[in-house]
Amino acid sequence: MIQAEQAEQQLRVYTRQLEKQIEETLVVQNALKKSEAQLLSLIEDSRESIWAVDREYNLIVFNHAFAELLQSFYNLTASLNMNLWEAVSNEQREKWQLYYSSAFKGYAQVFISDIELNGEKHYEEIFLNPIRTDGIVTGVSAIGINVTARKQAEKDLMASECRYRTIFSNTGTAMIVFNTDYSITLSNDEFKNLTGFDREYVENKMKISEFIYREDLDKVLNHYNKSVQNPNHSTPPMEIRILCRNNILKYITCSMAILPDGKKCVASLNDITMIKETKQELMLAKEKAQAMNRLKSNFLANMSHELRTPMIGILGYSELLIEKFQDLEIERFAMNIHKGASRLMETLNMILDFSIIESESLELSLSNVQIDEILRNSIKQLHNRAIDKNISIKLDIPGDPIIMFTNERMVREIFYNLLSNAVKFTLKGSITIEVRLDTNASVNWCIIKISDTGIGIAKEHQSLIWEEFRQVSEGMERGYEGTGLGLTITRRFVEKLNGTIHLESDTGRGSVFTVRLPVITKGHLHLSGSFADNQKPSKLLKPEIIIIEGDSMTSDYMKLLLEGLYTIQIVDSLEIALLRVSEQQYRLILIDININNGNNVTEFIKKIRLMKNYSKVPIIAITSFSSLPESENIMQAGCNFQLTKPFSKGSFLAVVEKALG
Repeated sequence: MIQAEQAEQQLRVYTRQLEKQIEETLVVQNALKKSEAQLLSLIEDSRESIWAVDREYNLIVFNHAFAELLQSFYNLTASLNMNLWEAVSNEQREKWQLYYSSAFKGYAQVFISDIELNGEKHYEEIFLNPIRTDGIVTGVSAIGINVTARKQAEKDLMASECRYRTIFSNTGTAMIVFNTDYSITLSNDEFKNLTGFDREYVENKMKISEFIYREDLDKVLNHYNKSVQNPNHSTPPMEIRILCRNNILKYITCSMAILPDGKKCVASLNDITMIKETKQELMLAKEKAQAMNRLKSNFLANMSHELRTPMIGILGYSELLIEKFQDLEIERFAMNIHKGASRLMETLNMILDFSIIESESLELSLSNVQIDEILRNSIKQLHNRAIDKNISIKLDIPGDPIIMFTNERMVREIFYNLLSNAVKFTLKGSITIEVRLDTNASVNWCIIKISDTGIGIAKEHQSLIWEEFRQVSEGMERGYEGTGLGLTITRRFVEKLNGTIHLESDTGRGSVFTVRLPVITKGHLHLSGSFADNQKPSKLLKPEIIIIEGDSMTSDYMKLLLEGLYTIQIVDSLEIALLRVSEQQYRLILIDININNGNNVTEFIKKIRLMKNYSKVPIIAITSFSSLPESENIMQAGCNFQLTKPFSKGSFLAVVEKALG
């Protein structure tokens, strides 16, 4: 009984031990399965191709990347027990067999295999490792890594090195390579051509300090040190001097770059000696040209004054003769004088304007300009010509005034030239001027369309009219007077104001010129010549006006026009004028800006403006300039209005009345 119990107890112990061993075995088996699953997952998810073969070269395992490789390059579907040699080309098989043979002998192998697809090489680096079971090689595992990019980079690097060596030797720029001790290790033929030093001497014995000009050496060394400290940042080229063979001094620009090894520097040297000399010559030529341009501007100003001032006597007095005498013959003579002088003035204006445009000395002085007012003035100037030809002029404008911040003189010239042409080339009928605002675009535009019922322009001749000194009818057979400059100047002025001009016309159907000018506003229209409330002249008294004019014919003409309407004081020098102004309060000042040859006029106007009672008194500048920048300077100095010689009675009185409010 006791023995049976002992046996039963021993059996229970053995059972528990067996259960524990079974439990431990199951744990190990589960761990092995889990490890195997993880390994298979790693193999399957790997981006590299992984496979293994037995000794008969049949596949015993492979991953998705390997299957894709076979499908892409050989159009084969990978499967277990598939023979490896089905997936290796005949050209590569001998090479693969050699490496696999060594792997089956127990030696790990690495080799590069290339596959061609669609004319492009694909490179795989293959790693072979023996699989041992109980110390015996039973199979070979393989990993294939795509190294196509690396192989291409290696090829590119070799080609690049070859190419850069060729470039270094054959470039049109002098180049050297030097060490950290500044000794030159490499140079090209262009360096020899630049300096005159032989390559053998340069590359074995020369340091950069031997050919760089002493005063520039520190600059070069600082430049080099900056390049060493920031090898990945390019430093700007520097201009230095070098001493070549036979102590010839040359100017160069030098650029440096640290090579990847960090121990050498490559420098390129460009000879700019000729450029420096040419620049010096150009500077001298520029200074000479500027001096000549100043002389030209002075000449134009003097010519303008000398031609315009006498025209006062012709145009002004012929106009007075027409008004004051009833004798028909005297009136006919005076009208012919006036027409001839007017035509001469138009020609003079165009030639002067064109000269200024060609000399590129045209400057813009901007102010608030009322477009409809300028158009009405242009129509008024051409009214008699239109009446003589029985032509009607119609003006169609919006109800509200159009005010633009622009150059008033250019706008006047543009409208006058276009209207003058319309009158000249219209034999009968009418001229219509339409003004519209276009506010639909990002920039507001003022559109002025001038239409006539004139002779028109043939399509093939329309590009001709914009050229200087050109007309459709030219030479001895031309049918219309003029210089051929009006439309050239008009287009230049329109473009200067950032506008456009367009022509629509045909022979016998009239012409339509459309001008588009950008509407730029600045504040509100303000007539700076208006009086402050406490300075308005009394309606019961004749306003006192001082005329500062050195030409007696002009001052007499202005006096004739103003007599009976105003109290006039005439002086012929700035000194006397300053004395008179300090002694008496005038309501209006008219000053010839060329008095004393224009000397000290600007200072005189500034002095007037500083006087207590003259900060708001209107000043009218009498000028001989039509578009010269000098007249703009006078306006900026403190004048409120400008009147260009020669002027008519109507235009003169209109400006005076406008100034006096």
